[in-house]
Amino acid sequence: ARPFCEVQAEPADVVVVSAPLPVSSSLYQASKLLPPAGLLLREGGTVVVAAECPEGTGPLDVVNEKIFALGVRRYLPTRHAPFLVSGMDEAVVSHTYATFAPSVGWALARARERVGKAVLDVVVLPDAGDLVPRVAKT
Repeated sequence: ARPFCEVQAEPADVVVVSAPLPVSSSLYQASKLLPPAGLLLREGGTVVVAAECPEGTGPLDVVNEKIFALGVRRYLPTRHAPFLVSGMDEAVVSHTYATFAPSVGWALARARERVGKAVLDVVVLPDAGDLVPRVAKT
């Protein structure tokens, strides 16, 4: 499947990931978008998960502990910051591993502040769950 799924990109300060339903139906499902982002994310970088999540978070203990802490976290740099842009309220997102972001633009502005750069290196991975990212050779 490599010829159909592999994408190459330079390491980035921000990786924006998304996918259509059913992958974006809940944070439980959308969490699978994080590992592809981690393959291209620089240390201290930001992942922006753009997922509507009309079905909410899913079971919080499973999402935060089993999926994120035990499964997904190992694919991300030690210092990273995941933002979630979704249809969920900030109060709901505050109980998850992600930080609420009202828009992708807002998340990019916060990432710029965190990294301390006027211009960010950004990679966008639409359908991230179907992609196998690889760092481009320079």
